[in-house]
Amino acid sequence: MRKIHEILRLRWGAQLSLRAFRFLEERTNLVFIGPPGVGKTHLAIGIGLKALHAGYKVLFFTALVLVETLELAEMKGDLKKKIASLLKFDLLIIDELGYLPMNRQGLYNRFPQHSEFGM
Repeated sequence: MRKIHEILRLRWGAQLSLRAFRFLEERTNLVFIGPPGVGKTHLAIGIGLKALHAGYKVLFFTALVLVETLELAEMKGDLKKKIASLLKFDLLIIDELGYLPMNRQGLYNRFPQHSEFGM
């Protein structure tokens, strides 16, 4: 049975960086890309749980739920408030980006604020 670092082909330094949560301190995004069933969601949840145990505030969303949440906030006139509430978390895990319907993907692209805040 292969170990996770063999599957992910992560260098040892990259693994240590993930374990030390340097990516959170540096506000660096992580993106896991691969075919269905290779463990991207499992890995993201594992990192999220470790971050929770280390005292970080973590929130998990599917991309569709996140966009729906932002849509609703925009309709209510509360978009900035919603984004501010999301920014209180140290780690936002956004899963299933590839499953976002195209019309929703266009909506997500309408929110340029996410890059301003390092999301």
